[in-house]
Amino acid sequence: MARGDTTAAIESFRRLVKRDPRSFEANYNLGTVLLRVDAATEAVGFLEEAVRLRPDDRNAAINLGCALLRAQRAGEALETFLRIARQFPGDVEATVTAAKILVHTAFEDGAREVLARAVGVNRAGLEALGPQVGRFGEILREALESNGSASRPSGSTETATSRPSMPR
Repeated sequence: MARGDTTAAIESFRRLVKRDPRSFEANYNLGTVLLRVDAATEAVGFLEEAVRLRPDDRNAAINLGCALLRAQRAGEALETFLRIARQFPGDVEATVTAAKILVHTAFEDGAREVLARAVGVNRAGLEALGPQVGRFGEILREALESNGSASRPSGSTETATSRPSMPR
């Protein structure tokens, strides 16, 4: 199959999933390719199965959260990103996405709580995001200012990551 031939990739991964529905790799790859071609609604099922098969795989969970958002299932996406933020406490990407969903859905107190908790774990990662605009930016600044004395855990080497726009 030629590089970039997504149609062939999708068909190949569909055959693999049909042959072995419990294959993490087949479900993850099919879901990820579907997400890349804007078939988020269809991608969700395959990514849910991948996460079920490997609950500790961060990339599968992030891709599931992205697919849920693109499929306009914000509540489930929020649950997914909050779970990732709890499972990987220094994960700026999941924390910021969860907070943005909360702000967007008018649950600003929830966003404040998520960001305040994150500042204590990975302050440098949140600061590295740089200035943020809109209501999310205001809430992030509040969290950083109100937790001014909070410091990163000793030995932490966490860094900021990009926001989840493309699947991994």
